[in-house]
Amino acid sequence: MFLFDQLRGLGAEVMEEYPRINQGGCCVFASLVAQALERKEIPVRGIVCMFYVAKDLNVDEVRPKLADPGNPADWSYHGIYFNHVGVEFVYDHDDYHYDVENLGHARPSLDTYNVIDGRLSVQELTWLAARSEAWNSGFDRRGIPRIKRLVKKYLK
Repeated sequence: MFLFDQLRGLGAEVMEEYPRINQGGCCVFASLVAQALERKEIPVRGIVCMFYVAKDLNVDEVRPKLADPGNPADWSYHGIYFNHVGVEFVYDHDDYHYDVENLGHARPSLDTYNVIDGRLSVQELTWLAARSEAWNSGFDRRGIPRIKRLVKKYLK
């Protein structure tokens, strides 16, 4: 359970320093955590969370329709809106969901959002997080280097 302590500590410190991270920075955080977990050889993918989810909406089925999977506008054109982004990882043969404030067994929801079917690759998370124009400007992207250092500190 050491990994869970690391993730909880990371989330608490990031929230303390960047209380508005979930207002435009959740994908950045998910991307950085996913990359760190991948380096630890922990299977990890991105989850997309929305307020309302149509029953037939699925990340894996939308992906082939995209001209640019790194462009959130392309995803939204096909019905996938990034109201929130987190990670799903496998640890001790169980699936878990994680974002800066929540850690627990994988469920159909994360915080107050519905997790839609299908998953994003770590590469897709990275591409999406890099697009500053697509996210809420409430998150100050100048904090990304510090968040990277915190992820490294907790998940080295």
